[in-house]
Amino acid sequence: MASPVTNTPPRATSTLAARAEATHKRLRPEQMTDVEQFLNSSVPLQNAWLLIQLHATNNAISQIVKDQAPFDMSEDLKVCVSATCVKSILFTLHISSYEGKVPVGHAEALVKTFCWGLPDGIENDAAAWSKVMRYIGDELTQLQFTFKKTICQSLTGSMKNESTEKIKNKLLPKDDCMTIYALTKKLTLKSKAAPTLVLCAHIALMRYVFLSCPGDKFWDQVDSKLKDLCKAAAEGAIDAAHFRISTEGSSVTYQTIQRHNKDATSTESFQSNIDKAVQAWDAEDNEEDEEEEEEEEFPGPNDDQLEPAGNDSQLEEMGE
Repeated sequence: MASPVTNTPPRATSTLAARAEATHKRLRPEQMTDVEQFLNSSVPLQNAWLLIQLHATNNAISQIVKDQAPFDMSEDLKVCVSATCVKSILFTLHISSYEGKVPVGHAEALVKTFCWGLPDGIENDAAAWSKVMRYIGDELTQLQFTFKKTICQSLTGSMKNESTEKIKNKLLPKDDCMTIYALTKKLTLKSKAAPTLVLCAHIALMRYVFLSCPGDKFWDQVDSKLKDLCKAAAEGAIDAAHFRISTEGSSVTYQTIQRHNKDATSTESFQSNIDKAVQAWDAEDNEEDEEEEEEEEFPGPNDDQLEPAGNDSQLEEMGE
């Protein structure tokens, strides 16, 4: 004779399952009672209870945020943002633009990735995060200003920025001008970047542009020239051996850079990580632009893509 089948009511089954889960989550007895009452309530009452709990939770979170001290950047955090993030953006070999939103956006991403002094979730606090973004913008502007002053000093011996004609009239003799390697080494001082061959080529490009446009449009012209070089590099397969930043008469500078390349280890490795991150972000931005605007965008130059051999006459002069 078959044993009788006992059917457990659906509501009872739900209550048992809820009680088991509440026990597993270690709810307090009064909380388990609330769960059971919730299950036995009508749907409108359940919805009202959920809305009440949501408002109560929001009020509690708001009070916690309100009781927190106003966020202010510490000196250590400022140093980290400046040296680790903002400077690294100006020295990366993959950036597609030195002006506008591109460098600021990359610096912001680096701050979120490499700055460990930031409170958790600070990017969700608009007032606090605006302080970080304001500091990034100020530091980027200041470093760009320092770049121009140092480039001017390498050519004239003075940091006073003047018109193109006045600067050309004050140029030091060729042998007295700072070499590209020395200029790059000075610019990378107190940073994690190493004056590698390709970075020296970037600095040589900046100094070449500075001679014709030392004013407010300097960085815009650097971006324009950089884009032209990207287009030229994209036309053929090129490797690092095809790039030169100096003429035959300045082989000592070239050899010095090559020798330093072999000595650059940890700092170059760190900057390499920055370069890869920026290259990936630029690639993502380019894909989004192509989807939205259906226009072809050119990414920043790779380590081995700056200018093809036979097309470097504009840099040879300043590379000596």
